[in-house]
Order: sequence, then C-alpha cells, then structure tokens
Amino acid sequence: MMDNLDKEIVRLLRRHKELSTYEIAKRVKVSWSTVYTRLLKLALNGIIEMKKYEEFPTLRTIYWKIKK
Repeated sequence: MMDNLDKEIVRLLRRHKELSTYEIAKRVKVSWSTVYTRLLKLALNGIIEMKKYEEFPTLRTIYWKIKK
C-alpha cells in the first residue's frame, strides 16, 4: 500500500526522468535515510528501478527512475 510520501516520490520521478536519492529527499523535505528506505520498498514492489550507482571514497550516489 502506498501512502502520500510514496506517491510524492513516484510523482517526482515521473516528472523528472532520473533523480538521485539526495535530490528526491531535498524535494520532498524528508531525511535521506527515510527516502532511501522508501525507494528500496518501491523498487522491491517493481514500481521504480535503480538507474546507475556511483561510488566515490566517501560518497555514494544512486539514481532512480520509473520502471517501464
């Protein structure tokens, strides 16, 4: 079941084809860890998918998009 935060995340990803976890958290005004947990839940349900994953020594960036 999707609540308002999940719907807001999906709406953002439909509007912007690809966003990072940090960009989504900044736009919905929720902490990064909360958004990351919700994104994983949506990915497990098959609604979104991880587009690309970049890792630097101290920074991890994950980009997400709507699954087609």
